[in-house]
Amino acid sequence: MSLFKQMTILISVIFIILFTLIVSISFNQIKDSAKESLYKNIQNSASNISLSITNANTDISTIKTVINASFDNGNYEKIVFKDLENKIIYERVKKEEQYEEDLPIWFIKFVNIDEVSVLATVSQTWKVLGTIEIFADRDIFYIQLYKMFISLIITLTITFLTFLILVFIFLKSMLKPLEIIKKQSEAIIDNKFIFSEKLPFTSEFKSLTININSMLKKIQEIFNHANDILKRNKELLYVDELTGLYNRKYLVMKISEFLEENSINHSGYIVCIDLIRVDLLNKIFGYKKVDNLIIQIVKEIKELFLRYESSIIVRSKAAEFIVILPRIKEREAKDVSEQISSKLKELLSFVEDDEIDFFIGLCNFKNEKIYSDILSKIDYTLCQTKIQNNNYNGYYYLQKDIVHNTRDDWRNIINNAISNDYFYLVFKDIVSLNSSKIVYKSISFGIKTYDKDFSYSEFIASAIELKLLEKIYLKIIEKLLCLDKYNKRVTIQIPNKFVEHLPFEKLMKLFERKNNFVDIVFELEEEVFFKYKYNCLTFIDLLRDYGFGIAVFNFMAISDDYIYLKEQKPEFIKLNRYFLETSENLDVLKIIKESLDIEVIATSIDNDKDLDFINKKGIKLITGIVTEKLLQDSSKNT
Repeated sequence: MSLFKQMTILISVIFIILFTLIVSISFNQIKDSAKESLYKNIQNSASNISLSITNANTDISTIKTVINASFDNGNYEKIVFKDLENKIIYERVKKEEQYEEDLPIWFIKFVNIDEVSVLATVSQTWKVLGTIEIFADRDIFYIQLYKMFISLIITLTITFLTFLILVFIFLKSMLKPLEIIKKQSEAIIDNKFIFSEKLPFTSEFKSLTININSMLKKIQEIFNHANDILKRNKELLYVDELTGLYNRKYLVMKISEFLEENSINHSGYIVCIDLIRVDLLNKIFGYKKVDNLIIQIVKEIKELFLRYESSIIVRSKAAEFIVILPRIKEREAKDVSEQISSKLKELLSFVEDDEIDFFIGLCNFKNEKIYSDILSKIDYTLCQTKIQNNNYNGYYYLQKDIVHNTRDDWRNIINNAISNDYFYLVFKDIVSLNSSKIVYKSISFGIKTYDKDFSYSEFIASAIELKLLEKIYLKIIEKLLCLDKYNKRVTIQIPNKFVEHLPFEKLMKLFERKNNFVDIVFELEEEVFFKYKYNCLTFIDLLRDYGFGIAVFNFMAISDDYIYLKEQKPEFIKLNRYFLETSENLDVLKIIKESLDIEVIATSIDNDKDLDFINKKGIKLITGIVTEKLLQDSSKNT
């Protein structure tokens, strides 16, 4: 309960007690005063009636006439005339009738006064005729007292409410700095910084506000400094200074990402370009001109290859360039290789020395297990390219005979899987090294037909080409939502293509169903936060509206800044173990963990060597082949 509510309740209770006491005391005083006034009135009336009877004749008819006249002209409950033997000679009593105003029964019971009466002696000369007793009309007393009571209640209520409102306004104004401080503290949790520009009047709150503003400023400076470090780190680690292309370190990390089981870029082609005898070029034309030549070569390479989605261009050595083309067809790869060969021939037409030449090699990648396999294939392709001395197309193609399903085959397989729900879910454990317990269940999926099973990596490239990715993921998300109270938080990786063409209305329709399983974390690739920013933010808002979590996978610190991590605060980030092989990347992680408090999950931890490596790096959440052994050992110990 907030301080304002507590103080409001306390003040309200005090006011109610005071109100009750004031009403009680005031009412009793009014009651006693009215009763005394009533008594004095009938006392005067008794004297007047007694005197009237004395001055009149003393016969019984005269006495009756005087009593009747007085009773009719006054407000009396009863008038009784008694003789000397206390015997009633004549009595006049008020008829039972409704009051002039309806009075609540509770009020009459609450006031409850006894009969008010006065005795007076009636005599003539020295002879005593009897006594007359006059009873006051309590109905009039009740009516007048009720009116005064209501007036008192209304007056006090208005007074107290006015005073309470003023007190509440004062409290609200006085405690407003606490509301701002509360918003500041809540904003810090979401990695946002709110500064209070207006300082409160109260000295204690003023001092507290100044201190919090100072603390927030320091935290913001730390984050901004960390963000600057990350930017510089990215440029120093992964970007070639001359060309602006990525370097070999980035190539290793990106290949490792492509080899992830759930990657949609697990297959494609690699174009290798090698310009030989650069040393001779430098000697003949000078370093500056050769640098300009390399920049021209890079420009031509970019124009040809960047049109392909997810393509990566790397300057791996001084004059060696590697282009990764995921999900591209063989015919396209050959055509573009031939085109770059023609472009390079034109650029090098001014070179007359036969020792200076270039070589282009082409190879495919698919189903390789580790990044070193692909690097070996790249080196082998370049080697064979130089041995073969380029074929008539201007490039060498390292062929590998593989029988593939046709485009129509894949269309039928995938459509049947969607229509008949042939998809099966694969659960992989994400384990905490601290507790050796499962923290998350990571979801992958495949297709199971009557005669054959297809893993994710086998069909996903064809699904993208056939524009069936959206249907597939909507079907998988629907399956996840139907999980029956699964005992672990599950995670699923959402490819960039799905976010690029976000089916917002279809997703909302799925999420609005009753009894959905909501303990799901949707993982978005780092690249999507800035490449498809609007769709990404729309997707995140939609997920959070329905209670789902978000996370980042394939984190490679490639963003220009990391504000998106501060603003969106993902539940965790996933990264390949190879990302941790440089001290600079470890610094990146340390900054993110300390300044943003985001969990880190290392993937592809497949053996004890990987496990020891990760332990030394301080990462405590892992996934990979080794998790099965960890869980078995933990089970034996318990």
